[in-house]
Amino acid sequence: MTGGSVAMLEACLPHVQRRIDSTQLLTYPFEHLVVENILPDDVYNEIMRRFPSGDSFVNVTSAYSSNFEFQFGNFTKPEFERNFGALPPDERAFWRAFSDRLCSTILRACLRKMRPLIDAKLATLNGFGLLRERIDVDSFPSRQVWYESQRLLVRTRGFGTDPHLDSGSALVVGLLYLATDDAHPHLGTDLYRICKPFDYPEEKLCDAVMVDKGNVELAYVTPYRPNTLAMMLTTERAVHGNRMREQDYFRNIVTIDAVLRKEVLNLPAPGQGRTFVVGPD
Repeated sequence: MTGGSVAMLEACLPHVQRRIDSTQLLTYPFEHLVVENILPDDVYNEIMRRFPSGDSFVNVTSAYSSNFEFQFGNFTKPEFERNFGALPPDERAFWRAFSDRLCSTILRACLRKMRPLIDAKLATLNGFGLLRERIDVDSFPSRQVWYESQRLLVRTRGFGTDPHLDSGSALVVGLLYLATDDAHPHLGTDLYRICKPFDYPEEKLCDAVMVDKGNVELAYVTPYRPNTLAMMLTTERAVHGNRMREQDYFRNIVTIDAVLRKEVLNLPAPGQGRTFVVGPD
């Protein structure tokens, strides 16, 4: 059965590429994609059928979110074997192919679609001297420059994150929504418009930066629907979060990110970096 399921994942990759290629890049309140029906129905149903049981997840705490987030596993080697090692061999093979083939294809297709914007971001980092060496069209997207980060999560009642910027070392951050029904689109990711200036410390390039709620206003919610991908370009304007909801509803999510390796970054010593002001358009 697993051989057929893995083959099903492989066979759907052209569909995934076409769905991303044909989806319009949205620019308000910042650049992002919302790709509906990113997978064929049979592939999505197989993923949901194989989704691990709730008692397999462990609590994940964060400095900037409530602790109602549970992680089954990190797909990144060598953590994969530790996180997924207890599964039967056929299940491990399925989730390995899910990560190596499906999630990687999603990420590479989004990187290609956003390539001019990513090149502009790299040019800005180069201009501010935040890269140890110039990264340009010839060296990107080399895996020596960036890596993939993928996690399988469940967010439960009470989960919330205040408005924030993800690490500036991330190129894109993605959320593959594995919803069980179409009744909770409002439980997606909140995207904010900047309405008042705020400081962005250069030394925080590899950290999340919290943004005061008074400096932003809610602009849009990426819909939490079955078989939907939300992919965001990470810039100083990409303020997002999750308002805490009290509904007793489980949100199944796979995070799919591309992150610059720390070895290519030229970070200032603590307290020695510049502070940039990020303001409204």
